[in-house]
Amino acid sequence: MKQVRRVITGEELDGRSRIVAIDHVDAVAIAGIRLFPLWGVPSVPVPLPATGLEGPGNAKGAGIVRTAIGVLPANRLVGGGDSHLTFDEEGFHRTDSVDVAYVISGSVLLRVPGEPDTMLNAGDCVVQNGARHAWLNQGDEDAVILWVWVKGARAD
Repeated sequence: MKQVRRVITGEELDGRSRIVAIDHVDAVAIAGIRLFPLWGVPSVPVPLPATGLEGPGNAKGAGIVRTAIGVLPANRLVGGGDSHLTFDEEGFHRTDSVDVAYVISGSVLLRVPGEPDTMLNAGDCVVQNGARHAWLNQGDEDAVILWVWVKGARAD
């Protein structure tokens, strides 16, 4: 998977709907994952009508809502790299967000400290509510995952 084709629709102020862009999204390498940033917004609610170009996405954490397709390489623990996250030696980390991950293809092991490891296969989904976790692809093929991140705030 080298690129993701992206079609963006929008709406003009007069109410006319249209396709505003057709392009290809290249991967950005973050923490050992190839992420294809699809779309994101810096704040909510999103003002409508919108051209759709306001939020092209940012894989490194900017924005309130972000979407991306991630490719976890075969036989790989996710972690480190040029990420804004801090990973321990076992790949555990946490995000200040609600992360919804849907496995498109392959399998990936979700690890949560103190809990049994959970294998996620194509068609499985996880909703990660800011908990410490790690991703491990033990398979012989890449795992492809669709992620949606919604920024959160931790209670002090």
